[in-house]
Amino acid sequence: MAVAEAWLASGLTAAEFAQQNGVTTASLARWHRELKQDARDGISDDGFIELTVRPDTPEPSAIEIIIDERHRVRIGPGFDESTLTGVLNVLDRRRDDGS
Repeated sequence: MAVAEAWLASGLTAAEFAQQNGVTTASLARWHRELKQDARDGISDDGFIELTVRPDTPEPSAIEIIIDERHRVRIGPGFDESTLTGVLNVLDRRRDDGS
């Protein structure tokens, strides 16, 4: 298809370009159709197609840890483990102190 691009950039007719470059006009026509189809399909000049990746599963939801009737910890996706550990340690110490 690079030949078709060169032909389009040359400004020559298909017959002129084909004769000068040793290809048939039928080949130029086919490559030109493929080039247009690739453009419609979103295929770049280097042959790659841009994809958008979407997860197969929905985003994970929050979880809730019920410590006791007064304390609950809700944890959202992507939580920081060290922060959660600190919160749980504080709650554990308060429970041990009878608070």
